[in-house]
Amino acid sequence: MTVPNKDYAVAMARYNLWQNESLMAAASGLDAAARQLDRGAFFGSIEKTFAHILWGDRIWLDRFAGTGAPTGGITQSAVMEQSWDAFCIARAAFDAQILAWAHGVDAAWFDADLSWYSGAVGREVTKPKQVLVLQLFNHQTHHRGQIHAMLTAAGARPGDTDIPFMPERFDALQMDTRMDIRAIFMGLAFALMWSSAFTSARMIVADAPPMTALALRFLVSGLIGVGIAYALGQTARLTRNQWRATILFGICQNALYLGFNFVAMQWVEASLAAIVASTMPLVVALAGWLIFRERLPALGYAGLVAGMIGVGIIMGHRISDGVDLMGLGFLGIGVLALAFATLSVRGAMAGGNLLMVVGLQMLVGSALLSVAAISLESWDINWTPRLGWAFAYTTLVPGLLATWVWFKLVERIGAVRAAAFHFLNPFFGVVVASVLLGESLTLWDVAGVVIIAGGILAVQLARVQRAS
Repeated sequence: MTVPNKDYAVAMARYNLWQNESLMAAASGLDAAARQLDRGAFFGSIEKTFAHILWGDRIWLDRFAGTGAPTGGITQSAVMEQSWDAFCIARAAFDAQILAWAHGVDAAWFDADLSWYSGAVGREVTKPKQVLVLQLFNHQTHHRGQIHAMLTAAGARPGDTDIPFMPERFDALQMDTRMDIRAIFMGLAFALMWSSAFTSARMIVADAPPMTALALRFLVSGLIGVGIAYALGQTARLTRNQWRATILFGICQNALYLGFNFVAMQWVEASLAAIVASTMPLVVALAGWLIFRERLPALGYAGLVAGMIGVGIIMGHRISDGVDLMGLGFLGIGVLALAFATLSVRGAMAGGNLLMVVGLQMLVGSALLSVAAISLESWDINWTPRLGWAFAYTTLVPGLLATWVWFKLVERIGAVRAAAFHFLNPFFGVVVASVLLGESLTLWDVAGVVIIAGGILAVQLARVQRAS
């Protein structure tokens, strides 16, 4: 018997990591009662079946590499003794441990036998290691199939399970999961496109009513996004949680966050809007700590403190120089709205059809902004070439291309690592505004931006550390 071998173990460890990530994301979109409901599976519920799989993985990896066996036997294996969020972190960490073992094990190890005492049969058993490695991964697949069926019955939509469709970031995953050159360029491109949107928005609101322009932008972007999604075979048949995320993000991100930003940029500079918007990862991390008691490594807390100091430096200087307080308040409301949506729908985006979801979110935002624009604004537009170019750029580049690049980046290196590129947003935001709009920057602004960027980077690196 030549398979399983080392290559097989590495491939299946990658597959295991992919599938667990997909199933946990789908399960996180359900409430605790739905995950704990007895659905007639061998171990009853979704959570209990997850717990048993992790128990079995720990048993076998301890026999293979002495990593430490779990307590209790099979009857206790389905007890989840921690919160769901804590379990997901533990599951992801152990998946990384399985992958590390597969990369590190010697190829000759597979050619020997293994003896162990089996509590299930009450005696010592000796089997070829190749058979036991098969058992490790086959046991995972068997019970994950049960979880997939239960999730589907509960209305969740897990992702693909076919090995040929494993995303490239898993297929090429190495033990240290370093970002490659392509991922770095994608991250830089996304950060630059996202940050440049504030400058183009400032150009738009100089010649057109802000809510009218934004409603039209989302109408065009949304229709294009939905059309591309249909061309790619995606459908608008979303799960209940996806519809909730679509509506909530359409309201909070597109209508409130960007709506308040567009209105505010009638009175405040694009560089300030970019700086305030860039603090969103800090706001989310702070709220997660204060509200959800999510613990961060010390680096994360240091990042939060640094970020708040940087914001204080810039705001103190700008307020003393007479910044429009209403515009500044609108920027703050926008960030809080986006942070609220981000915290409210964590895990609800699982189930595929991502481009369709994004397109529908834009259409939701367009509908709400249209009502506000008709009620509050007049059709007073100064038609200029700059307005046309800025509108086209904002619609197609930050609106659609940046979204596509973001999803490809997440597919390649994962959401946590991809989010680390957010620390570049305040840098790019002020640089683009300075180059294209001639906005001046003081030493206070530069110092604040550097400190905020360092805080964002520290928080995101802490998240990478926790996830790893």
